[in-house]
Amino acid sequence: VGSEMCIRDRGIILADQIALGIEKARLYQRVEEMSRIDSLTQLYRYHYFMERLEQEVLRARRYRTRFSLVMIDVDHFKQYNDTYGHPVGDELLKGLAKIINDNVYETDIIGRYGGEEFALIMPLVRPQEARDKAENIRRAVEKHNFYIGDKKVKLNISIGLAHFPSHARKQDILIQYADQALYQAKRQGRNQVVEYAS
Repeated sequence: VGSEMCIRDRGIILADQIALGIEKARLYQRVEEMSRIDSLTQLYRYHYFMERLEQEVLRARRYRTRFSLVMIDVDHFKQYNDTYGHPVGDELLKGLAKIINDNVYETDIIGRYGGEEFALIMPLVRPQEARDKAENIRRAVEKHNFYIGDKKVKLNISIGLAHFPSHARKQDILIQYADQALYQAKRQGRNQVVEYAS
């Protein structure tokens, strides 16, 4: 009887240790996921997005493929925050992130680049396809009704894009060019897509 009790006790202890190990693994996975995903928008965080961009550059160089980098910024977003407060601004960003996500492929990589700015990697697309997709996103945002309580509001976005390898073969230069295109869109009156032009 004593040895049977001992075996049973050991079995219980072993089962508890296995359960604890599984729980630790789940917790680690959750923490890992939280470090990659922005809690507000459910898009990739800046640092993880930049890792993915670096991987995409390496992959495209190795296999001689192409991709496009898209920068998206909400026009006059500060006015919404100043008028309605940051919690409302956060809700608008959540809605915007969903629209962007709904208008891209599963293979596209979307990140919250900072504040009200988003970035998007479109792998294996031709420049014209990237322009068309960026324009579809811009139009979808323009048409969408956002709500602040009962009040309907509209958002517009400006978009800049640059292509690998036709515009740049280095990550930092590609970002710089997509950013320049974005600011060109802002200077030209906002609510438009601008492609980098050397």
